[in-house]
Formats: sequence, C-alpha cells, structure tokens
Amino acid sequence: MQAGAAWRALLLLLFLAGSGIASSHWTVQTVAFPDFRLAQDVIAELRTHGFDAYAEFTMQDDTQYARVRVGCFSSEAAAAAMAELLLAGFADAAVVQPYSAGSGASFCVRDDVGFIKPADWSIQEQDRQQIIFRVELAGAVGFVRMAGAEWRLLTEIEPAAPPSSAGSVRFYQAEGSPGALIRAEVAGSDRIICPGELMWQSGHTAVVERSTMIAACVVESPPRSAADGSN
Repeated sequence: MQAGAAWRALLLLLFLAGSGIASSHWTVQTVAFPDFRLAQDVIAELRTHGFDAYAEFTMQDDTQYARVRVGCFSSEAAAAAMAELLLAGFADAAVVQPYSAGSGASFCVRDDVGFIKPADWSIQEQDRQQIIFRVELAGAVGFVRMAGAEWRLLTEIEPAAPPSSAGSVRFYQAEGSPGALIRAEVAGSDRIICPGELMWQSGHTAVVERSTMIAACVVESPPRSAADGSN
C-alpha cells in the first residue's frame, strides 16, 4: 500500500472525538410512578450502587408521574452503555431518552473515542499533562494525544499546554457486571462514570481501554435549563 493511501487508511481508523461533539444530551429512564415516595425508594437504591439517579416529573392523563432517570451523557452510545449496565442486575427496564436541560443529574459524562485499536499500537509517553499513543496501520504511523480533555492526531510529538488549574476528579478502577468500570468522587458522592480499564487520568478526564477502542470519559457540568441560560 502506498504511503498516501496508508495514511488515509490510518485516518479512517482514528475516530477523533474532537471533530465534533454532539450538542444534545441523553439519559436513561428506568421506571415511573404516580407515587413520588416509590420513586424516591428506587433512587436511593440505585445511588447506593453508584448510579447518578434522580427524579423528573411529567403529566400523563391528568396524573403526575415521577420518572426515575440515571445520568447525563453527551452521546446516545454512552447512555446505551449505562442502560446495559443497569439491565445487568440493577433495573428491570432501562431506556435511553433525551436529557432535559435543568434536570437532576449531578454531572454529565462526555465519552469520546480516541481511536479504534489496530494490531500495532502502544503508549508512546505519558505524564500528568498528556498521554500519547503510537498507532500503526499498513506502514503508516501516527500519534494520538489526549491533553486538555481533547483528542488530537499528530504526525509528530509536540509539547502539551500547561494543565488547567480548574481542579480535578480522582478516578479509580472498579469491577462490575458486565465488566470493568471507572468510578469517581463527583459532587460529594462515589459514582459510576463509564465502562473500561483505567489507563491514565488528568483533571476531569479518564482515558480507558475497552475491547476494541481507546476512549476518554470527561466529567462535565450538566446543561442548564433555558431559564438559566443553556451551555
């Protein structure tokens, strides 16, 4: 394969999240009750297992229902992964739904794919500012860097900007069903963040390894309601 074609193939392999972040957000709905006390019981139980559960109210046939929902995610795929986890023994139903700005989620998770793993990849270097991966496909070599909560594809290694002083989240590895999980202390509570094996962390970002990909889980503030001004 010629070098130009190999480089294009490498670009196709690397799905860089920085090329576009979804403007909509998603959540997972489990159950809904006309009795708010029943919803509170389910929320309390889910929170003991590390889920960011909350109630959102809706009217149907002149009856108010409290919907039990979990999390806030910047992609439908990330919400679907949380739904799968909930169905693995924590909830009888879990349906991905659009997130309502101003709802009760404590935080949002931006789950960005860095690259789909080729046969030849490795960590080139890492420090508290950045992690850089070397990836090779059909003779074409590139570097994928996570720094400042953003993925970048590099043709050669370059220095990262100084880290932000906006505080940090302490991520840690946990085991769960159906697989490895990342958890963190967020908004004063120990919460499930995303699936994967923890590789690196800095600020509000955890880089994780999954079966076919390397991804970043970024903890962000949830979108505000229109009354407060949208994010």
